[in-house]
Amino acid sequence: MPKIQVLIVEDESIVALDIQSMLGSLGYEVPAVVSSGEAAIEKAAETHPDLVLMDIRLKGDMDGIEAAEQIRGRFNIPVVYLTAYADDETLQRAKITEPYGYILKPFGERELHTAIEIALHKHKLERELQESEKRYRLLAENVTDVIWTMDMNLRYTYISPSVSHQRGYRAEEMMTRTLEETLTPASYEVFMKTFAAELELEKMEQKDPFRSQTLELEQICKDGSTVRTEVKMSFLRDEDGRATGILGVTRDITKRKRAEEEREHLLNELEAKNIELEKAMEHMANLEEVTRMKSDFLSITSHELRTPLTPMKAQLQMLQEGYMGELNAKQGKSMGVVLRNLTRLDKLIADILDISRIEAGRIKMVFKPMSFNDVVKEAIRMQEHSAEAQNIGISAELADLPPIIGDVERLRQVIGNLISNAIKFSESSGKLIIETKRSDLDGRESIQFSITDYGIGISKEDQTKLFKPFSQIDTSAGREHVGTGLGLAIAKGIIHAHEGKIWVESELGKGSTFYSAIPIKQEITKKEVSYL
Repeated sequence: MPKIQVLIVEDESIVALDIQSMLGSLGYEVPAVVSSGEAAIEKAAETHPDLVLMDIRLKGDMDGIEAAEQIRGRFNIPVVYLTAYADDETLQRAKITEPYGYILKPFGERELHTAIEIALHKHKLERELQESEKRYRLLAENVTDVIWTMDMNLRYTYISPSVSHQRGYRAEEMMTRTLEETLTPASYEVFMKTFAAELELEKMEQKDPFRSQTLELEQICKDGSTVRTEVKMSFLRDEDGRATGILGVTRDITKRKRAEEEREHLLNELEAKNIELEKAMEHMANLEEVTRMKSDFLSITSHELRTPLTPMKAQLQMLQEGYMGELNAKQGKSMGVVLRNLTRLDKLIADILDISRIEAGRIKMVFKPMSFNDVVKEAIRMQEHSAEAQNIGISAELADLPPIIGDVERLRQVIGNLISNAIKFSESSGKLIIETKRSDLDGRESIQFSITDYGIGISKEDQTKLFKPFSQIDTSAGREHVGTGLGLAIAKGIIHAHEGKIWVESELGKGSTFYSAIPIKQEITKKEVSYL
């Protein structure tokens, strides 16, 4: 946290050095020490200190009061006056500049620290009040302040004519009324307690003659209604500094308080809505439990279906290969159809197992260093036979990529699925373009894979549901290659488990490009994930 900066304006060099030493021991920072009002203004503009300690009597054409007035007006920096003596005229001039404190020389570290902290706190409160007033500036435009004075017996000695707008009384009428008649009982009690406390402070030798009090009081109008007001007041003093009366400014804050109450009401409503949201989230948690139970059921069912398939497939393959007698052509063809459908059923069950594990957060991933390009090459080799059968060419443009952290088997599954789909939905004698390159994924260094086909393309409507489980594109060409609708959902889960992203760009009748991007740097770990 940066130190508070205090600019010293003192024309006595020994005194200035002493003050600088005290400030340093108190933990403050002194950006500069100057000896004239002109230099003070220049340094304030240059360094923008948090506070200025200003000697009232300075050598030169400009005294401390004039310098403080300019610093306060131009830079809104609080000023605390330092002086050993000041005449009445000087004091009155000093009051006009609204200083944040007044320290009599000589003084110690304790007095200096107290004066600085009080001044900074007062300045902070003033800034907060100013910011609050900005928020209510539209209301403030219609507020008329009332200026008034009282003697020490709390009798009005002056009230500005604006009281008629605020409370319905003419100034002459208001002058005849007592304070108790103009305030509600509760507000009268607050005022009297504050006044008594201020009288006690007056008995102290070292007191701030420029201090003020701000109260919120409810005042009674001529028609019997009440108005909520903010009252700022300070003592009027004679030439000896004794309190002789009270100067006050009353501002109508009824609209502001109403707005604050409305805000409080809205906050209460928001809290009630949050409670409703929490209940809804509990309901969602119940739905998630239902989803988990469904996934468990699918997982168990798929496993039970798959168990008898393995020996069935082995026996049929033995029949097809003639271990139990030679098959004629018709029997061999039928056996081929059965085996192809068994293979398709086996893949369907494998996909259901994967999707149920992903939904339940139980798909196991092993993240370790790997070559992404090697995975792509192997996936291409595994699909070459299918591509050649349809006379489809595969062109691969693989960039020089750094090793990444990922699950080799699962990424090979994703790439293989994307290549298989591209072949499936391409025209015969078509081509596929596969590309890898470096990329940026939300500010993280990544590798990107893309595969482009020039097949049937995908409509905008179908693109929105493409990565959802059991979703299939509804085209006549697509129906020639009916799948499970699980492959891309599984691919999405696997890519998201790698903190990556998968998406598609496509135009109906012109082909599609599928993209996936994976961050290069990830933890080497084993984990179970759920990303659907």
